[in-house]
Amino acid sequence: MKKLPVLFLAFIVAANAAAYNDSDNHGFEFSAGIEFGIENVNYDADPYIAPIFAGEIFFLDGSVELGIGLRYYFFFNRVNDNGRDVFPQRLGLEFGLAYNLALGDASTLSFILENENTFSFVPTVKTKGTFMPALRFTQELDFGDVYAQLGIPFHYMPGDDFGISGELSFGWQSNFGLYLGLAASFSLLHEIEFEGMEMKISHSFRNFTFFARCEFEMCSGGVRISPAIGFMHSF
Repeated sequence: MKKLPVLFLAFIVAANAAAYNDSDNHGFEFSAGIEFGIENVNYDADPYIAPIFAGEIFFLDGSVELGIGLRYYFFFNRVNDNGRDVFPQRLGLEFGLAYNLALGDASTLSFILENENTFSFVPTVKTKGTFMPALRFTQELDFGDVYAQLGIPFHYMPGDDFGISGELSFGWQSNFGLYLGLAASFSLLHEIEFEGMEMKISHSFRNFTFFARCEFEMCSGGVRISPAIGFMHSF
């Protein structure tokens, strides 16, 4: 499972900011915020803090969206690096492209391409990433927007490891700023296996969005649990 994408957070912030300002897409949205979390809270708990930056550009009256996101992790647990105690650091870089096709007045079909890369600098230099094509259907209702999304993430990891997953997610964006989301991931490379799930919640007021998420990842020892909270602001 992957972290709640920076670009998805930026989308939520931008959507609520536009709704509050009673205007259409402005062509460009920039958001910044911070996340506090603990990886593997039920094993070797590893707390971190991560500044977040994201930008989205809208074309053709919002039909095309292009985004970039950055998240820099500072971990608080020291690790040994050639005899020195150092704090691990990690950079997450994301790119996204979406084409939104209107199906009538209340339905939208989105064709999405996402790329997420993680660079670990301390204690060792490692790179891993995910490229995911996805299809999302969104329906506008009286109580907000609901969507269902199917994605096929292709994972590339250190040591030339490669993986393919299926990711199914559902969400609801209310008319008053509340968002609820649930995603589940399944390995597809050799046999279908449940990899984990992630629950997300956020609430927006004016240009601020506060969010919380919790990731449950299957591993050889059971389930790893990684919660996080944070906020973003749209400028």
